[in-house]
Amino acid sequence: MAMKPKHRIAVLWDLDGTIVDSIECFHLALEKLIENHHLPFSISFEDYKTRFFGTTFKEILNQRIPDTCSEEEIDLLVEEYFDLSIQYAQEGHISLIPGVDVILEELSQHNVPMAIASSSNMQMIVAELQALDLLHYFTNIISGSSLPSKPAPDIFLVAASSLNHGPGTCCRNRRFSRRYSQRDQCRDQVRWNHNQS
Repeated sequence: MAMKPKHRIAVLWDLDGTIVDSIECFHLALEKLIENHHLPFSISFEDYKTRFFGTTFKEILNQRIPDTCSEEEIDLLVEEYFDLSIQYAQEGHISLIPGVDVILEELSQHNVPMAIASSSNMQMIVAELQALDLLHYFTNIISGSSLPSKPAPDIFLVAASSLNHGPGTCCRNRRFSRRYSQRDQCRDQVRWNHNQS
């Protein structure tokens, strides 16, 4: 029997571009990886920002150098990319989107359950939240690395379920972030629970 939620609503948050400005961090990792492996392409910061931010690294590789690497090679490159991204996040190449701290604190004070739903891998999500001292706000973290990409609803359904809510009682962060910072996006498998940390 499903547990009854303690609060009538829950909030599902994307991470990159919604809570955290992480464009510089991911672009630095991309540049370093291209340099390390002499990959035959480059992406400027502006190009990355306007065309590729929010795209998975594997999708970038498939667009820029299709049929060049084996699946095993791509998996190794993706792993290195996230290792570099985590390093740059920990070195301070990320920042909080203005106004988000106010929203998180307000919702927390009202005991509204919140979950992260992001397409990044779990280690990257946790590293970003730890770097900005935000981990304690979230009951669950959802990584969509093994779920269908948006606009498929899977990540949101899993995130809602992880908070014992149905999709009808969950607010995506778009509404709140518009109110405070004019930013809106949203992101995606539950593997981490605040109470288990």
